[in-house]
This record gives sequence, C-alpha cells and structure tokens, in this order.
Amino acid sequence: GKAMLAITGTTRRPQVKGQVVLEGASVQLAGMPGDITDLKGNINFDLDRLQSDLTGNFSDGKLTAKGILAISDPNLFTEDKPEFNNPLTLYAERLKLELKDLYAGAANGFVLVRGAALAPVLSGEIAMSNGRIILGGPDNLPISSIASVNTPTSEPKKENSESNFNVGFNQLIVKLRDNVQITRAPLLNFLVEGDVRVNGTLADL
Repeated sequence: GKAMLAITGTTRRPQVKGQVVLEGASVQLAGMPGDITDLKGNINFDLDRLQSDLTGNFSDGKLTAKGILAISDPNLFTEDKPEFNNPLTLYAERLKLELKDLYAGAANGFVLVRGAALAPVLSGEIAMSNGRIILGGPDNLPISSIASVNTPTSEPKKENSESNFNVGFNQLIVKLRDNVQITRAPLLNFLVEGDVRVNGTLADL
C-alpha cells in the first residue's frame, strides 16, 4: 500500500489532505483479537472529512467500511446535507469473535458511524448467535480491589477517564439470537433471546 498525507491544524481540529491506498494489507486493531487481513481499497482525506472504501477478512468472516465521516467536528454533517445520507458504515459478515471477558461467538450486522473520527457515535444492528456473553469481567478480583471502588481515592481515576477518547451510542440494537448464553461464574449461566438497545457512551456501560 501507500500513503500520501499532509496534516495541519491542531490535535483537536486536525486538517488532513491526501489518500491511503491498501492492497492486501494486514492491520491489527487495539482490543481486537487477530488481524484484519487482505485489506483492500482506499481512504481519501479532504481536510475536515474522510471517505472510506475498504474490504478485508477478519475472524473467518468479512468486514467492509464504506462512507463519509467527519474527522473532528461532530456537527459537520447535519441532516440537510447530502453527506448525512452516506455515513461511514461498517458491515460484518459471518464473524467469529473471541473478545476476552466480553463475548465469544458469531456476529453479523452493520454499524453506522456518525459524529467524528475523534468522537464517534454508533448506531445500527448487530446480531449475535451461538455465543457466550461474559458479565462482570475477571471473576477473581481480591476483596480489597472491590472495596476500593467506593472510596474517595478512586475519584481522580474517574476524572481522568472522562478526558480520554470515548465512543457514543445512539440506538445501537444488539440482537441476541440462537443459542446465546449469559454467564457470570459461578452464579449465572442461562440462554437468552431478544433485542438490547444501547445508548449513552462507552464510559456509561
């Protein structure tokens, strides 16, 4: 692949001009198991926005990313602008996920990315099947760690997290379909089916 980019502005309001072209590339995403392989297509940057047309393979399935997204200004594309009807959309087909302490199983669906690359807001529909949702994360936290959650010393950590990059949700629908278990060892282990609507921010979950 190749990249030709000119970046100006500030870290809060960057201006990016140029193009990234990929042909059979492999990319590792933070927090995701495995690589996206055979990644093909391009991302065009036009100062305050980007336009993606990418396809790749991930976890025995296929990923596609197409559409337009603001880089830093979440209010750039209002409903009266044509770009509003072409948001960056991520399509997932036949994925098999292994997300540590979160979820293991199949996933299909699409996610609309609005807002901006620096402050994304996600909507759309994701269907989960033949999998397991793990509640509560690690099960063997020491009692001292659990007790410290409600102490005054934990407050500064909360303030720091608010200043970090965060993801918003606007009616993201998670469909729990065939053979999905919810587990919280050793207390819970049961099958579920239905829809969950996710709103707010990642920090709220």
